[in-house]
Amino acid sequence: MKKVIFFFSGGYYKMKAPSSFCAVIVIAAVLLIVCINFKETAGYSSTQLISSRDRKVLPEIERSMECVLHNGRDAVVIPLVSDENNIFNIDLQIGDVWVRAAVDTGSEALVISGEDCERCRLSKDEQGYVPMPESPIHISMMRYGSQSDSVAWDIRPVKMKGWQFTCDDDDDDSAITVKDATDNKAACIVGNVSLAVVSERTRTSNYNVLGLGARTEMGPPSFLSSLFPETPRAFSFLVQSHDNARLVLHRATASCDDPKHKFAIDRGNILSHQYLLNFDEIRVNAESTGIDPSEYRLMLDTGANAMSLPKALFDYMGENHPKGVVGFVLTNIKGEKVELDFPYDMNDRYNAQVLDAGFSNKVIVGVTFCIGMAIGILETDMERFVTVDW
Repeated sequence: MKKVIFFFSGGYYKMKAPSSFCAVIVIAAVLLIVCINFKETAGYSSTQLISSRDRKVLPEIERSMECVLHNGRDAVVIPLVSDENNIFNIDLQIGDVWVRAAVDTGSEALVISGEDCERCRLSKDEQGYVPMPESPIHISMMRYGSQSDSVAWDIRPVKMKGWQFTCDDDDDDSAITVKDATDNKAACIVGNVSLAVVSERTRTSNYNVLGLGARTEMGPPSFLSSLFPETPRAFSFLVQSHDNARLVLHRATASCDDPKHKFAIDRGNILSHQYLLNFDEIRVNAESTGIDPSEYRLMLDTGANAMSLPKALFDYMGENHPKGVVGFVLTNIKGEKVELDFPYDMNDRYNAQVLDAGFSNKVIVGVTFCIGMAIGILETDMERFVTVDW
């Protein structure tokens, strides 16, 4: 009898373009975030640690481009492009097949459409699919905010390509690319990875998913721990613009500078595959809401494009401030208070929607709200950290 396991992960929300954005960077244990309202910048610090060269769009890495084997240590930067839902995608080679997957900090597994999944093959952006396993390791369900998958687990060779990261002062975009010399090659990152092959898909979203969440004792195999078995693990996710982002592996920041703010994930949250942060206060339009923050957790989710709020906060904002800036006050590892601000409009019906999460205790800020931010993750054997920069 095959073992059946049920997993619950972060989600996707299909909407359109926002009126303001908040850039985000994710690192495999450190989280960087930067929010920019393109209509006004009041309330944000003028200090920016993400340099202008790190904000440059990198040359695309074609699937056919030759690459050299990565040494497993140096940082690699992978250019990402968003789709019509403002979700950023990455190209992966699984066996002999190339596919595209959404880069998701809200879940931990690599989930790829299988050739037996009729719904999966309707994907408009041709995310691609792979052969079903002949002898699955086990069968399970994967559930996201707007996607539910029946999957068969297998172990397969996976390859992705990135440019070598550099802090050379003479380099103009922090990467060694064909713009610097035509004979420069991308780095091949390869490994045998546990992945979930989808046999059936329901609900509204239709994505392959590259989850960057942490491995948990009772959860499914995580992509990061499969590809990088040894700690420390680190990655960063920099949302450069509405259309472009950088995924940096092996670095807790998306730049050559130290992170501006570093937050420890509380021991009570470290059992989750999601990078959940405690916060001290919720402010809306620079005023305290009076809502007790102790039972809520903050998650910066690149696999979602909406902002999802617990009912108490959603109702407060809807009744008092349907449009404005919501701020979460956190304490960094130096004991300093830091407020992360996110402009919102509850009347937005496109890719920057504000949703009622009911009685969930999670505040989920989707990538559409995070243009200009860098989100990083740093994971050691005993600790996890999120870093935020802009």
